[in-house]
Order: sequence, then structure tokens, then C-alpha cells
Amino acid sequence: MTAPKAKHHDFEKAEQWMQDCFGMSMLMYLKMGKRDAFHRAVRETSKVIALGGIEELLEQYWLEDHPSRRGRHAYMSTTSAMALMFVTMRVKGTVSIRTGADLLVDSTNEELEMLGIDPSIFDRGDLYDAYWRAVHRLKDLLDRDPGPRWRRPSPARLAEIKKEFYSDPERLELLEGRMMTICNQLLQGTWLLLPKELRERMNGTAAIDATVVPVAGMQKSLDNMTGDDTASVNYGCGFYVREGDHDGTNSAPGKRIFGREAELGTLTRNSPGADIDAPLFIIWFGGHKPGEVHGQGKRFLDSCKERGIPITTVIADRAYLPGAKSEDFQLPIAAHGANAVMDYPHDKLGIQAYYASKDGKHDLVMCDGSWYPSFMPETLKLAESTWAETRIAASKMTNPVAREATLTAGHDLVSKRREQRAKYRLKPRGRHNADGSRQYFYPTGLDPIDFDKTTGEQFKTPIPGKTVKIPGVLTADPRNDGDGTKHLKFGQEFEYKSEEWRRWYGLRNTIESVNSRVKDPQAEGLHDPLNRRGRGPWFAEIAAALAAASQNLRRLIHFLQDRLALKRLSAKNRNHWMTYAKQNPNARVEPFEATEADSEPPEYYLVPIDELLG
Repeated sequence: MTAPKAKHHDFEKAEQWMQDCFGMSMLMYLKMGKRDAFHRAVRETSKVIALGGIEELLEQYWLEDHPSRRGRHAYMSTTSAMALMFVTMRVKGTVSIRTGADLLVDSTNEELEMLGIDPSIFDRGDLYDAYWRAVHRLKDLLDRDPGPRWRRPSPARLAEIKKEFYSDPERLELLEGRMMTICNQLLQGTWLLLPKELRERMNGTAAIDATVVPVAGMQKSLDNMTGDDTASVNYGCGFYVREGDHDGTNSAPGKRIFGREAELGTLTRNSPGADIDAPLFIIWFGGHKPGEVHGQGKRFLDSCKERGIPITTVIADRAYLPGAKSEDFQLPIAAHGANAVMDYPHDKLGIQAYYASKDGKHDLVMCDGSWYPSFMPETLKLAESTWAETRIAASKMTNPVAREATLTAGHDLVSKRREQRAKYRLKPRGRHNADGSRQYFYPTGLDPIDFDKTTGEQFKTPIPGKTVKIPGVLTADPRNDGDGTKHLKFGQEFEYKSEEWRRWYGLRNTIESVNSRVKDPQAEGLHDPLNRRGRGPWFAEIAAALAAASQNLRRLIHFLQDRLALKRLSAKNRNHWMTYAKQNPNARVEPFEATEADSEPPEYYLVPIDELLG
């Protein structure tokens, strides 16, 4: 994760940021990680939990469900349970209840106090049981997929569970809101841990994507079950595949994964080629059953806005953009004044929307996400869809020579058409308004009569004015198939397949890196369901949120290490304190004399570690 040096470089500030964030120098932080990783994680966790307001939220949820305040005193609160889960993730890369209880065995009163745990829990001798009960109280506050999970249910028993526990949709909606709020406030705690200067360096370019969180206990598809089959104890999860909307219910076994989808939104560099002058944090979390994503894009934008994280550009794969419904994602993007950057499936290329003003002055067509005057030749309007058809036809050819010739000719043709149609594109002016409307500049410098270079067709180029304002919802136009927001569904900031578009869309690789990092078996290990023995989709989701928060802390440390390192960083020396220790400027290396066989070897003097840590 070694990043390019930022233009600020930040060497003078980085050590102070280290003190502000973690209360210790980088040297102490690394040494403590080797000698007492538990204590270090407790310090980090207590700060993140406090900054995220987790305790206040969980107490509020508890009072909503238990207004009478009755019941015996808990030796471990739900807040302490979540904090211990986070500590366990930081130290061991798991959220196992047994592992968490084992970590507490040698804890000090100071550490218990930071975790909010009553020390008398040790006198009672039920450390594991107290933790288990606290986790299940947390489950009762957050679990939107409730029900017994002691054994695998039959299809008939599962139907009874659904009838008994899923009969109150308002309650389930409340639990879903709580779950997403807690997960995102956990990330907010890590965000607020960042020094203000670093937070303000990020202008809100973000990418969003989903990744599968595997769970144990795979089952058959419910539609294919017989009376002798049983469902998974992790009912509420589903089958995931990489393609399409990720719903693998009807996919062949072996190509699908049984689990829960976790959606992550992360900041990227501010623009292509920009310095990485702040840690690229995960700023949003969402979860759902594979293939059942509804409105997550709007939740992403609303959540970031509520938490004071500006979003100016959103980059996503085809499942989100343009795959989502306009009201679920594209319209909220426009309403937030943000820009969209997207790719298209081959069947969505070409002409996508039309706009004709009531006075007949403006007549426009949207092709591949950009507006053009309707007088533009049909060959240019269909440039990308023609190229897609050529690629599909070439993939079916058995003769490799003919296939290569077809692809070469097709690519040359689409390159010429892209270059020609670029001069007709209307350029956005400012950002979308709250109602989705936006103003555009008409192209300038066109000849009164132009011609299509590939067909020789001549045509007039009447430009009606300098600018045009396109409404957020287009008036009824049969050419739009009755969908007045098609232009928001497919529209994007940069001309599709242009060099500028390619560079911006390339920033989406950041979210792919994030998905890979949270699954790293040497870090958060989200790929392994055995790291999450707890049952139910809620446990998979809370583990994913904890892994994302842990990854943020890891990214912050790496960012500061890149600025404090006195040597070239590598995997071999990144976590060695000597990489960040300043050499004594008075140290001298005495020349080695071959005649002094018994003399000591040359010594390299460093400032004593006690002085550095003092």
C-alpha cells in the first residue's frame, strides 16, 4: 500500500498526527504492536467507539425496546461487546466470541475500564458466558433476520419461522435502519479520528461496490428442496455470483458462493493523477442478500451527507450505474449535485434518451451518456453499439485470422467516429440542480454544413443558442418509452470511452483493492467463514463493518508511515521501528584495520530507544 509521496509530503506534521490519532509516536506504536497488541487495540477501539457515538446509540435502542428499564445489571454491555469484537478483529483478524473471551483473561483493570467492562466479571467466573449474553443482546437490537438458529430447519419449519418472526415489517425496517446506522457510525469513528486537515483534503470522489461475505452452512436453493432437505442455519443469506445482479439462486453449483453481500463506499484520489494526500478511507457500509439490492445508492449518498462527508463524484460498476433504478441511485446523485462515471453493457449503448423543448427550439439526443444535437449522423449516434456488435460477431468466428481482421477494422472505424462526434458534444455547465436539471453549453466552431467522414453524407449544423437547460424529468416523449428520467439513468460527466473517461473510471480500482484488502487472510480475513462462528446474516454484516473500520486504521497507519519513513519502504521493513528512527548525526564509523584482528566490528549508533519513546 505504499502510496506516492504527496505534494505536501507532511514529514513535519506526520508525527504530530500520530500523537493526535493514537496518543503515541510511530516508534511506540510499532513496538507496542509487537509486545502488547491487545493494549494497543483497546486504546484504538475506545477512541473509535467514542468518536462514533456507539454507546449513546446502543443505549437509545435499548431504551426504545425496554422503556421500563427493568432487568438485572449486565456485567458486560452491548457497547462493550461491540468494542471487544473490534479489538478481536484488530488483534486476531476474527470476531470469534471464544477468541475475544480468551483475550480478556490477562487484561488489566485499566483495559477493562477502557472497554467499559465490570472487573467483577472475573470473580464470577463466567467470562465467556457474559460476553455471549452481551453479543446476543446486541443481536436483539440489530438483527433484521431474526429467528432460532440452533439447528438446520426443514422447509416447513423455515416457513413457520418466517411467519412467526417476519410478520412485523415495520419492526424489521427499524432493525435494518439500526444496523446500518451502527455500522456507518463505526466507520464515522475512524473518519473523525483523522486530523481535520486530512479530512478537508478529500473533495469527495468516491467509488461503491459490493463484495460477498461467505458464511458456513450452504443449502440447496429453496425452490429445489424436498421434504428430506434442510435449510442453512444462516437462512437470510443467499447464493452470490460475480455476473449481473449477483443473484446466484439459479446458477450452477461450483460457480456460486453462499453468503451475504457487503457494500462498501470508499474515497479515491480526488482526480486521476492527483497525489494521495490523505488516506483513502472506507466511508460507507451497506448489506443485503445477494441480488436483492434496492435503494442502496440513495442510502450511501444520504448517509454520507448526514455525517458531513461530501460526495462530488460517484464511480460504480454496471450493477449500480446504470443498472439501478433512476430513483434509487442516479436521481439522488443528481439531487446531491454529484457527477456519475459509469460503463454500459453492450445492449445499453447507442441512443439512450431524447429531449425536445416545447417551443421546438432545442432538439437533442443522448448517446452513450452525453447529449448531442439531433442533426448528428446516425452512424455517429450508433458508433459504440456498432462496435459492440462487431466484437460479439468476431467472438463467434472460428478463423483467428478473420477474427483479428474484423476486430482491427472495427476498432479503427469506432476510433474515427469517436474523434468526429466529440466536436458535437454538449458540455455540462456547473452541477445538477436539486431537481435533477442541468445547464449545458452547445458546441462552437462548427461549419454551417458538415459531412460524415465515413459515409460522405452532408448535413446542416443549426445551433439554436449558447446554452440549454435540460429538466430533471423530461416531458412525455414516446421516444423515451414513458421514462422521463432515462437521461439521468444513463447520463455521465465525461464523454464515454474518451481518454478523460478512461482515467476517471480507472479510479474504480480503489474499491476493488478495498474488497481484496478486507479479505486478506493476514489482516481482517473476511474471506473465511470460520473466522465468524456466530450465526445469522447480522453476524456476517457486523463482522464486515468491523473489518472495514479495521482496514481504515490500517490505511491511516500506512499513510503516516509513508511520510515518516527515513528509508525506502518495503514489506521487509515497514513494521520495523528502526525504519522511522533518526540516526545520531555525531555517529562515526571507524575504518576497519586488518591488523586489528581482535578489535570489535564497526558500530552504528542510533539514538537509544528509551530516549526516542520518552
